[in-house]
Amino acid sequence: MIKVKCNGWRVLPSSLDGIELLFIYSTTNMGESSDLKKDIPEEQRSIKVSISGSRAITWGFQIWQFSQPGYYNDLAKLLYEFAKIHITEKIKDGTLKQHEEIFLLTSNSTTNRPYDVNLLNEPSESEFVIETMPKENISEEIQQNQLAASIIEKRDIINAIFHQTNKAKLFTIDEERRILEFFRTANTLEEFSHRVTSLGGLVGQINIDVLKTILLNDQISGSINYLEKYLISIKCNWEPIITPLRKINRIRQSFPVHNDIAGIIEGLKYFDIDYPVENYQLSWQKLLQGYHKVLEALLTELKNSLLKK
Repeated sequence: MIKVKCNGWRVLPSSLDGIELLFIYSTTNMGESSDLKKDIPEEQRSIKVSISGSRAITWGFQIWQFSQPGYYNDLAKLLYEFAKIHITEKIKDGTLKQHEEIFLLTSNSTTNRPYDVNLLNEPSESEFVIETMPKENISEEIQQNQLAASIIEKRDIINAIFHQTNKAKLFTIDEERRILEFFRTANTLEEFSHRVTSLGGLVGQINIDVLKTILLNDQISGSINYLEKYLISIKCNWEPIITPLRKINRIRQSFPVHNDIAGIIEGLKYFDIDYPVENYQLSWQKLLQGYHKVLEALLTELKNSLLKK
């Protein structure tokens, strides 16, 4: 069992059109006993919950009320309920990280306030225990799952932010099973090739139809090119996003058939992978980490461009 205790919260200064609260909490592994032992160390963690200005208003809260002491107390009680749900799910599937982040927008939350704040406790008074199933996972598998879960979350948040402005998702997917590849290892050439193909397929699945409407241009070829033009149009720093996506696509098109050795070598080198590939699992991890960085950069740019006050 895992004990979760909130140790406090604060409002974060932000340039976004909304409110951001940071909750500090601790997790303690209670082992098989229901009685918490004093010598079991607590692990300090944090979770940021951001709510857009428009959603905050529909739930009865105004933004930027720092001059009023205690103004955000009720909002903190409300947002911590979402934090508790997120923390619980993450602990149960073994993917909880030191810092988590949640976005509540009109595109991914209900119009009506989901909880009565009068019935909720102050976050600092919150303490709950989560029943967990025994796991045999080795540390490498846990790290893989954490990375995979973070990739999926960031794709979801990007879609929510993009939908907030454009009423459509930025990322599309033809087969849901492609997502499962993020959680799988690659111990052979065949497995590595399959993972690379699936990752390359996901990279190219961008909502071209909505980007065509935004850009008023049908003449661009390729989904990554459309994304580049869109990012330029909203004044984003596109290079850390587009360049690695093109490298992944290049690797996917050429590996393992080797019809473009120079392209393979160049693409793998970009992600610090030697050619010929020998350690398939390490190489797969590096590609996933590269894609994760792309999503982090894209999320930052879209937040700054689409969620600004």
